[in-house]
Amino acid sequence: MAVGLAFDGKTGVRREILRRLGAVVRLLFGRVLAL
Repeated sequence: MAVGLAFDGKTGVRREILRRLGAVVRLLFGRVLAL
C-alpha cells in the first residue's frame, strides 16, 4: 500500500510538472505568434 501511494505521488508530481511546462510553452508560443 505504501509503495502504491509513493508511486501515485511520483506520477502526480510528474503530471504537475508536465502541466506547468505545457502552460509555459503555450505562453511562449502565444507570445512568439503575437509578435
